Amino acid sequence: MNRINSLTALALIAAALTVATRVNADTPSPAAKEFTLTDENLKDKLEDMGFEVKVEKTGNTFFYTINLKHNARNYSFWSSISPDKSVFWINQTLVKFPPIQSNAARLMKLLTNNSDSGLNFFKYVTEHKALTMTRGIANKALTTRSLRDQIDSFVSTIESTRADWDVAWDKPAETTTAKTDVK
Repeated sequence: MNRINSLTALALIAAALTVATRVNADTPSPAAKEFTLTDENLKDKLEDMGFEVKVEKTGNTFFYTINLKHNARNYSFWSSISPDKSVFWINQTLVKFPPIQSNAARLMKLLTNNSDSGLNFFKYVTEHKALTMTRGIANKALTTRSLRDQIDSFVSTIESTRADWDVAWDKPAETTTAKTDVK
């Protein structure tokens, strides 16, 4: 009889733990709470993720400079929320361009990378004569984790494409010619 009571007690405890686990699984943790970024909360959200943030306002637009270290490199990228508040943009200036000569092959490589870089894309900013990497993030149903993952993915793409943009742009790209044996 004691053995049956012990087994019954264990079954009841297991059932209670199962119910408690399901209740907790259905209750979102504070870290998973969804949010939409606004000019009022963006700085706090970024600082809560451990970023150093500086805010500047130009006209009606706020720009947020975010500093972070990744793979022993320091990055200082800027971000903003689109005027209609639907997109959170992050941008990194990669290189300032001197007058470009004979770099068509390098530029074509960057254009090709645009199709391989997911949500990130290369962009030339005429007013600053600079090549940038840009990423647009839908500004809805974000969580701290999803926003951090987007930022980490952005920086990882900058790193993985470094060989294509971190070059001597003032010198012509090296070209290779295929050797063909004609008989």
